[in-house]
Amino acid sequence: MKFGVILSCTVMCSSAEESHARFTKLFSLIRLDSLQCEKDCRQSASSEAEDWHETSAERSCVTDSHGSVMFGEGEYNKASQSQAESLKLVLNGLLEDMKTWKGKVSEVARLRVADYGCSQGKSSLPIVSAVIAAGESTPIDFFFTDLPQNDWDSARLLLQSLGHVEPADKASFHSPALLQPFVDDAKAGNHSVRMLMCGRSFYEQVIPSNSIDLGFSGTAMHWVSHAPKGSGFFFGGDLYFRKLERSNPMRLEWENLAAKDWESNLRSRSEELVSGGSLHFVVPVFDPESRPSYTYQKLADVIMETLQTLLRRGEISQKEADAFVTPVFLRSREEFEAPFQAGAFEGLVLESFSTHLLPSPYWQTSQHDPARFADSYVRSVRAWSYNSWTSKLAAVSHQADTIVEKLYRAINEGIMKNPQDFRRDYVQAYMTLRKL
Repeated sequence: MKFGVILSCTVMCSSAEESHARFTKLFSLIRLDSLQCEKDCRQSASSEAEDWHETSAERSCVTDSHGSVMFGEGEYNKASQSQAESLKLVLNGLLEDMKTWKGKVSEVARLRVADYGCSQGKSSLPIVSAVIAAGESTPIDFFFTDLPQNDWDSARLLLQSLGHVEPADKASFHSPALLQPFVDDAKAGNHSVRMLMCGRSFYEQVIPSNSIDLGFSGTAMHWVSHAPKGSGFFFGGDLYFRKLERSNPMRLEWENLAAKDWESNLRSRSEELVSGGSLHFVVPVFDPESRPSYTYQKLADVIMETLQTLLRRGEISQKEADAFVTPVFLRSREEFEAPFQAGAFEGLVLESFSTHLLPSPYWQTSQHDPARFADSYVRSVRAWSYNSWTSKLAAVSHQADTIVEKLYRAINEGIMKNPQDFRRDYVQAYMTLRKL
């Protein structure tokens, strides 16, 4: 399904005011089509489910999808340079494990690689291209996973130049059962490289058991399955609830949810991996020793300050402020390592863990111009936040677009005022895991 409006506005407008005006009109028009697209996607998925031969629990993932999707029509591809740059952290480890795999298997063996949280594909493109090049004549299946309502059209358009894309008759596969025939078909016809679109939450099993040799993920697993019931903004808190007291019940709910989700994620990945298979994850992390302590720390401050100001002025209600709660949680190293304290967890071992403070690529691409930097930075924030915020706001407010635009404008102004606070704000963990 296509949105009715194609993004053609470039971020390098002649002024911040012109850029804001164009984006305001453009995104409000697209939002109408995107909401209809998500409705159509749910209806289509529901009708497809009638032809499936799976359990009701498996079918439920289509309509009860976890998390939020990125902005469609390929916009996330155009505005996710930070995510793409940080994902390159996995490349050396991934290629080293691929080399080891090639030394152990026959020449006709088919390598299977999974990308967990692919969105529209561009961030993964350098990794996929490098794996294909390193494989030389090795036949490869890539499994690209994201939510059912992901912009699969943009992913398909981008990836089809590198291999044969499946499914051919719908947006994505919604269950491991539908992928099983492709796993069983080792020869894969005449296609040496296949791209399989998998629309299912990574908090469930996405791919058939014992099928994946290598897996990777970039800036995706900080998204939790849902926001705890009753979540709302509090004075003294922050976007990720990290500033709340440790004993605060709401913080405890988020921590407990994040811990359960992480274990669910690991359990599902272990089921999918073959023995000896490895995972390479880049994930936003909370690191109290780093400055800043977590990705988008200053951005979170600006968002909270703006919402608090709007609340005090009576320009928004508490319900409208609460709609900005985003289902993400930045785990600490200790929280990532917790399942492995007694050794292996569900057959997985955590082999390595490192933290990296990365610069914003938008400062370089904007040629150190504060106005252009602010435009690029805000565009990237829009790409991951717009769908989540506007869909929740629309349920409680008649001024959703107005409120969202006030927030984006405040972010732009905050960057213009102190661009140095936003130039180095990507705190990422890189970890490798292996199945025994």
